[in-house]
Amino acid sequence: MTAMPGLLTRVISAFALAAIGFSCLWIHPYSRKGFVIAVLIGAHFELSRAIDHKFPGSRFSWFGTIWQALFLAYVAIAPGGDPLASGAIPWIFSMGIVFLITALAFRFQTIEQLAPWLSMQIGAFLLLGPWGASMLGLFREGSSFYAIGPMLLLFFSVAFSDTGAYFTGLLIGKHNMSPELSPKKTWEGFGGGVLCTWLVGVFLGPLLTGITWKQGLVFGLFLSIAAPAGDLFFSAIKRYTGIKDYSQLIPGHGGLLDRFDSILFSAPIAFFYFNYLV
Repeated sequence: MTAMPGLLTRVISAFALAAIGFSCLWIHPYSRKGFVIAVLIGAHFELSRAIDHKFPGSRFSWFGTIWQALFLAYVAIAPGGDPLASGAIPWIFSMGIVFLITALAFRFQTIEQLAPWLSMQIGAFLLLGPWGASMLGLFREGSSFYAIGPMLLLFFSVAFSDTGAYFTGLLIGKHNMSPELSPKKTWEGFGGGVLCTWLVGVFLGPLLTGITWKQGLVFGLFLSIAAPAGDLFFSAIKRYTGIKDYSQLIPGHGGLLDRFDSILFSAPIAFFYFNYLV
């Protein structure tokens, strides 16, 4: 009886989040960029706060997230929103932030916490800054459905990867992938997620983006590996920092990183594929 309210909350939250996300992606180029930047900024704050939770002497979350927001805002208004082709300024800015984080670490961190805190905070900035900003490069010009096709294909691929893995693991899963990180993930579930991601690439790839079914199959192969890797990666950080969820922002799901972890980890793969391989 107690499981039903929790499941209902998760379903309602998922539909509400999907409706908000699709509306932002569909309405206008500015709204779609704004949605992506909001997710990246919120995810950076959650990740930085989790790191600070592990090392209680630091209070970097708000400060680092503000600089992350400035970086993403500049990338968003650069031509095409492409972090790899928007000039030297974003990369100079990134190097400046890395040096600033390093200076703060040497000033405020103890020697025992210095190396892990510094490595994780720099990683958080790069992962959800230059790395995450590749999501902005998935948008095409214009306001038609075609303009958001690559982003929708990324979302559907990750969603079906998670769903296929969950139900396959529930039905026939026996061999755990990583018992310490995620006891419910099995190799059988991973196989089911791979199959579902391939099917999305083959059938939805041509429909959403105009690629061939063979190109969609290759895309599905890349995403079928990147999506579960992203899930395990952010789960490892949660285990290390001693938290259950990154936040309680989304009822029934946790935080933005709990919901978008696989998407954020897979976005650069999709960006590289659509901008350099097809």
